Amino acid sequence: MSALTFERLEQRQLLAGNVTAVMKGSTLVITGDAADNGVFVEGQTDGTWTVESDAIFGGDTTTINGSSIFQTPEGVKKIVVNMGDGNDRLYVLAVTFDGPGGTDLDSLTIKMGDGNDSIGQLGILTGLLDIHAKKVSVDLGNGDDSCQIATDVFGLDDTVIGTLNVKGGNGDDKVSISGCEIQKSLSVNLGAGDDTLSLGSPFQGTLQGNTFGTKTSFNGGKGLDELIDFGNNTGVKEPKVKAFETLPV
Repeated sequence: MSALTFERLEQRQLLAGNVTAVMKGSTLVITGDAADNGVFVEGQTDGTWTVESDAIFGGDTTTINGSSIFQTPEGVKKIVVNMGDGNDRLYVLAVTFDGPGGTDLDSLTIKMGDGNDSIGQLGILTGLLDIHAKKVSVDLGNGDDSCQIATDVFGLDDTVIGTLNVKGGNGDDKVSISGCEIQKSLSVNLGAGDDTLSLGSPFQGTLQGNTFGTKTSFNGGKGLDELIDFGNNTGVKEPKVKAFETLPV
């Protein structure tokens, strides 16, 4: 009997769908498909934005317009993201490590769709980082979702948002907001499910609190919900808190 021989197969990356990215006037529109998409959106120091796979964070390889990357011209004023169904991942970073990047946005609108989605990875990588926008709206959709909105801990930039609205659907959601300046209003409505809202974050011994504007409200919705306050959060008025079964001591 002759010795067995083995043929080495070509290594291939696991594809995770295709996302389209197009400019419509001064609006960057990003649209996912029904696969488990992973997208990384980054503002650059020259005022442009790039859209690429989140494979650099260990995710699968999602193509962008059938390719690896899409780059906008300068002058983006709005970003609209509709990830569609599937277990999707999204990161939006408005600085590079060379310094402040991107341009201030009029609005950032995110709809994650149904599925177990993540905007960042809790405790590891922030989803919305160093964002400057007049209005940010996040709809997590149905599913067990997570969302982090923060300022980087290295002092490269900060997160300043005029109005921030975060909405959960049916499912056990985890939302974290830390190191942010919310100038006007903040509304978090977590929907049905056993949800957790964390305000501020201890990172390497440094408390990253938030500064809230004139109108702040937190609604846990139906389910067994928990509100965690790591401290160092300040505001013009006391927030309106509703439907949380576990509150800070």
